[in-house]
Amino acid sequence: DDYSTKLQMGDRVDMSVPIVLPITAATKALIGSQKTLTLVAPTGKPVAVLSNPEIYENRKEEMIARLFGGHDPDHPYIKVMMNSGPYLIGGEIELLERIKYNDGLDDFRLTPKELRQKFIDSGTDAVYAFQTRNPTHAGHAFLMQDAGRQLKAMGYKKPLLWLTPLGGWTKSDDMPLDVRIRQHEVIIEEGMLPRDTVMAIWPSPMIYAGPTEVQWHCKSRRNVGARFFITGRDPAGIKRSKNKNQLTVGGDFYDGNHGRYVLQTSPGLGEMKILSFSKVYYDRTDNKMKQPDKSRKSDFLSISGSTMRALAKKGAPPCPDHIPDNWEET
Repeated sequence: DDYSTKLQMGDRVDMSVPIVLPITAATKALIGSQKTLTLVAPTGKPVAVLSNPEIYENRKEEMIARLFGGHDPDHPYIKVMMNSGPYLIGGEIELLERIKYNDGLDDFRLTPKELRQKFIDSGTDAVYAFQTRNPTHAGHAFLMQDAGRQLKAMGYKKPLLWLTPLGGWTKSDDMPLDVRIRQHEVIIEEGMLPRDTVMAIWPSPMIYAGPTEVQWHCKSRRNVGARFFITGRDPAGIKRSKNKNQLTVGGDFYDGNHGRYVLQTSPGLGEMKILSFSKVYYDRTDNKMKQPDKSRKSDFLSISGSTMRALAKKGAPPCPDHIPDNWEET
């Protein structure tokens, strides 16, 4: 009952990622002293009214330094920020009507209030959330399955998985949202995830800001009612580009463990708990993903999600029953 009450009330939490609307100098001049503005969709359709606008300097370098903790001239979202207008606008926003994309996925775009009610109606005593921008692979499925097992071992009777794929902007070589959603549906239908899993698109863009961004991923879900948040290796991470104008070329932008370490110690989590996982491996003895057994290291293969997606993109056929020893060559 106490959990249901908290779900209904929602919560306010501090956020690590600024939500801003850049504008050009020409737009700033057009606004002038206007007190009410209309926000429009890319199609030109009015979607909201912004009252009492406030305009600030877009301090791009400062925001980039605080968000990313490093620099790469070809980082996809840093490029977006550097190419944005020199000013930021804010104010009180009133939505005119529910925003619809008419892309066949609107049924998965639930509001925070709708999600909280869905959780209450399920009778759950613990919602655990998994944020993803990729198709679900066997490693992801292990994290979600094991998280559910851990919660039951803690004494929760009916933990509920909230699969929350990111639905905003992503870099050009990421999998399109519609493909990801359909793949998630199949994964649930085939029993790799619990049948009562709640899948709902989270409309945030992907920033690829590692330890800073994973705090946003986690705490924004807390505001909807998640009691637990799953995090694995290198959350919200990205590879460095090949641009030579940086001290480190290629490789991970962030240390693979920093994201989950920072998240576990960050302020503002309140009663939310982190279900943290180190890297998981493929066990050749039973063809399953799991955390490795140190007594038989040779049985475990390290196959990253990036490698899996690259193999799929190249048209590699599925292994008939197990991964062969020479899989990297073949």
